[in-house]
Amino acid sequence: MRVLNLRGRMNHMMHFGDVPDLNAKQLLALVTIAEYGSLTTAASVLDMGQPALSRILQRVERVLGVKVFARNTRRLEVTPAGREVISVAERVLNDLQLALRNVGEVAGEQRGQVIVSTFGTFGLGTLPRVVRQFRQSRQNVLIQVRHGCNTEILDDVSRGVSDFGVMYVSSLPDTIQCVRVRQDPLYVALPWSHPLGKQKDRPLKLNELREVDYISLGHNSHTQRLIDGATVKAGFSLRSVVVAPGFQDVLQFVRAGVGVGIVPGEALPKRRDLIVRALTAPALSMTIGVVSLRGRHLNPVASRLMKMTTEFLRSEGGAKGRLDDGRDAA
Repeated sequence: MRVLNLRGRMNHMMHFGDVPDLNAKQLLALVTIAEYGSLTTAASVLDMGQPALSRILQRVERVLGVKVFARNTRRLEVTPAGREVISVAERVLNDLQLALRNVGEVAGEQRGQVIVSTFGTFGLGTLPRVVRQFRQSRQNVLIQVRHGCNTEILDDVSRGVSDFGVMYVSSLPDTIQCVRVRQDPLYVALPWSHPLGKQKDRPLKLNELREVDYISLGHNSHTQRLIDGATVKAGFSLRSVVVAPGFQDVLQFVRAGVGVGIVPGEALPKRRDLIVRALTAPALSMTIGVVSLRGRHLNPVASRLMKMTTEFLRSEGGAKGRLDDGRDAA
């Protein structure tokens, strides 16, 4: 799709004919139609005639070469391709609106918008501390945080919905650039009454968990695949009794005494209301990385927040957790 490939090619020489011939008013028309699902209502909101709005829609779809909307019996529905177009159109309009308020303030990192996609535990724990430091001298910057799993974070960054993402990285597509900042060790979380938690601060070997009830993250989880790979290599499998959607869900089941869980250090609560033991034999860890779309030029405030996030994670992990930059993680 031409409009979506535009940002990924900004670092190359562009030809005038490669740029889609679309303007901000046409993008606003698309977004408004998507919001109301009706040409009649959207035309009324935009204070224009329905025939004129129909012509705008036809022209945009012709330029892009895709159907943005599909008509059913009652309303216009956004097509799968249209969802990507609408998400980019919304972001372009938001950036344009913020930039036009005061171009000088944007250049001076005093105004703008940053959208960050990350996993929930980072968004609830570490990221607020970074944002607090960031906003000490940037009071007029709007920061939007999107939570999701690794696949959703990568999708947000790839489609240009988010400026950058923080995620547990493994293999990544060539369109994504990644700064690997540190390793996050995995820990065993146990209920207070669990027999394996009786010896204070003793690390637990993975094979000690083979006969206990285990709270799993599901096979779509990068963390769970890492754990499953280690158990297969050791010749056994964990006895899953619950499949939870995320780290905090795992910890809730552990607190309730349902079973034990394995989560990265970033997910552990600051106030310990459960038993935590280091995992050993083997010791497993995840790579935390800051990802962005290769070739995309971020606005000054987004670039600054991404740099501060990267530096904060590196300093938090210390020299032992630092890794070289690259596209993939080990």
